[in-house]
Amino acid sequence: MSSRKRYHLTLEDESRLELIKEVRFSRSGLILSCLAAFLAAMALCFLIVAYTPVRKLLPGYLREAERDSALECVMRVDSMSRALSRERFYLDNLLTVLDTDRTPKDSTGLIANLHPMTTDSLLGPSSAEQRFRAEMEEKEKYNISVLTPLAAEGMVFSPVSEEAVITAQSSKSPVAQIQLSRGNPVCSIADGTVLDVHYDTRSRGYRILIQHPRGFVSRYSHLANPLVDVGDHLNAGQIISLQTDGRGYSPSTITLEMWRDGDSMIPAQFLQ
Repeated sequence: MSSRKRYHLTLEDESRLELIKEVRFSRSGLILSCLAAFLAAMALCFLIVAYTPVRKLLPGYLREAERDSALECVMRVDSMSRALSRERFYLDNLLTVLDTDRTPKDSTGLIANLHPMTTDSLLGPSSAEQRFRAEMEEKEKYNISVLTPLAAEGMVFSPVSEEAVITAQSSKSPVAQIQLSRGNPVCSIADGTVLDVHYDTRSRGYRILIQHPRGFVSRYSHLANPLVDVGDHLNAGQIISLQTDGRGYSPSTITLEMWRDGDSMIPAQFLQ
């Protein structure tokens, strides 16, 4: 069995023939010693960077307060830059307005400074896009007529009045003509909130606009004596007007219109 090789490092003073230092080591011992020295140096560098002011020279090792202060300064500079740009634009517009000697073509310079449009942005829709658009328009055309009746199925609409009669001519019209006798009350068709009450000089009567749940809106016209005001919360069947006043004026016909999310409805289909 061969013995391990060992090395000798000798330091001598030849003039005096004296041995100053002698070190004996093996190859594995030398490797371990170098590794230990390297780890010790790394640990020392870490301690110096972590616990001395040297860490301030490295990015990412700022204190929390200093980092917040730097971020706040950057935000202030950005805000000041935006404010300066707004003020500059305002002064430029003001000078343009006050310049009485300007020519009608003073905006040509502004147009010249606009960024040119790329070629891609000027291309028209492709054939696939046109087909997709046509299909979606066809689907939406049928959805508009279906969504409103479906949403109305969960609503309970009360009659305008117990003796109210919708005329045959307006049974399929979005503007329902309702016949009432003198002294009959006009009631809200559902719970809601009064949005508007005003007098219409052309029809010589009041108009009341009411917002109902699920996007429904109703408007009553040709009313004689309104009993509600803007902002009032109403219950279904609550009286909103009487068809008589102190002068004995009582319109024999009122009109009712209904919408759901901006789409017109036929009142006769939901009040019968």
